[in-house]
Amino acid sequence: MTLTYIKNFRCVLLYHILITNIILFNSIF
Repeated sequence: MTLTYIKNFRCVLLYHILITNIILFNSIF
């Protein structure tokens, strides 16, 4: 259960970083 939670958290974190990078990229250009 804890392992699944950590995997999900990591996926959400990567997804959040990806979205943030896209927003920053669009802001610059």
